[in-house]
Amino acid sequence: MLLTLRTGLVAAAGFVAAVTVFLFVSVELTGTNERIEHGTIVKLAIVQMRLDAALAADNATNYALTGRHDRMQMYQDARASFGENVARVRDLTRDNPVQQAAIDGIDSRMHERLAEFQAVVDQRDLQGKDAALALIDRQIGSRTLENRAAILGMLAEEDRLTALRRERARRLDVAGVVAVSVASLCFAFLFVAGWNARRADAQSRLVGNARRAKLEVENAALNERAKIAEFQERFIGVLGHDLRNPLGALAVGIDLLKSAVPNEQRTLARMASSAQRMSRMIDQLLDLTRSRLGGGIELKIGPTDLGKLTNEIVDELRAQRHDAIVNVLAEGDLNGDWDSDRLAQVISNLVGNAIHHGSADHPIDIDLEGDENGVSFCVRNRGAPITATLQKVLFDPFRRGERESNSQKTAGVGLGLFISREIIEKHGGRIDVSSTAEAGTMFTFTLPRASQPISKLDGSDELT
Repeated sequence: MLLTLRTGLVAAAGFVAAVTVFLFVSVELTGTNERIEHGTIVKLAIVQMRLDAALAADNATNYALTGRHDRMQMYQDARASFGENVARVRDLTRDNPVQQAAIDGIDSRMHERLAEFQAVVDQRDLQGKDAALALIDRQIGSRTLENRAAILGMLAEEDRLTALRRERARRLDVAGVVAVSVASLCFAFLFVAGWNARRADAQSRLVGNARRAKLEVENAALNERAKIAEFQERFIGVLGHDLRNPLGALAVGIDLLKSAVPNEQRTLARMASSAQRMSRMIDQLLDLTRSRLGGGIELKIGPTDLGKLTNEIVDELRAQRHDAIVNVLAEGDLNGDWDSDRLAQVISNLVGNAIHHGSADHPIDIDLEGDENGVSFCVRNRGAPITATLQKVLFDPFRRGERESNSQKTAGVGLGLFISREIIEKHGGRIDVSSTAEAGTMFTFTLPRASQPISKLDGSDELT
């Protein structure tokens, strides 16, 4: 009976969660489809704007040649329509700074071009066809080609956004199908579990032993906590074992091939580098699992010299990036009780990011300072600044690919900064980021001199 009740509660929670996910996916899918339709409307407005510009040019030239008033009217209509479509495109793309910049440039150049068209019209009215045509010849320039390229760029931007939205819609469709399937399975299980629960309840009433029932409930609660703890340990252990063993075999095979296939050293080096990168990703995923399940990342506290540790990490990174210039300035007492391996992980990640995203023309500066309250670590680079919007979510997991440096995307799965924050906060410290074009990008963490590991969960928390 207890097992049925327990699994019934799990199924009920799964049903509610699946329905919630389905509703969320439905709302998101509706919004995504609306954005896809919105993109189509934007493209039509851009195309109409391009046609208006072409009509204005053609009719101004035609009026200069023929002097026909219907051409003048068509020219004026095209001018008015172009202005209306520029305003419409500007409004439709108000949330896209790339499109806003493009439409500003198009509007500015077209105003200059329309002024030239008007000069042709006025010249025709004042001095005749020959003077107007001569003025047209003198006006031929690059503004029309620039506008045409800008409009094509806007269309390409909308195509890119539409492709992203369609891919998101596809994923949402899959998520919706999965949510409905899970909800259906949970509902079916609840039906069977409910019938079993009613039968078990009738049997329990026949026993009529309240004390025994109370003891069974207490034992069930203890067993449930034990199963949760066992699940956490097995999950992490199985994941690490199942992923590390194939990677270990791969690394051994690569080492053997290096001597057996001397002509493919470059390919084998890339394979070895990829295997090492996969190993780092696995380490990060395991740290994420430990952080999300149970008491968080485990620390092994011991005497640590932060200055010595930093110099060792910097030397390793210099060996990997011979072109990197890293300056380390240390002041005060930098000794404390911390987990040296975990801090090495944080320092390696922060300094590695600084080298990767920094400017090749400026060194990386690391400042270490110790006082009576604790120690601080600050690494600064002079690369492109991080936007204020991205800074707010920079320490969230899976932020990979939202920032580029040297035309390369950041390697890994986007967990480095998240895990670094978890490690520092587990020590009772704090990590922050600031980034401006003038001061550069700075990552700073502070640590109390004697860390007391902070648990993510207290005794009352349950795994959900």
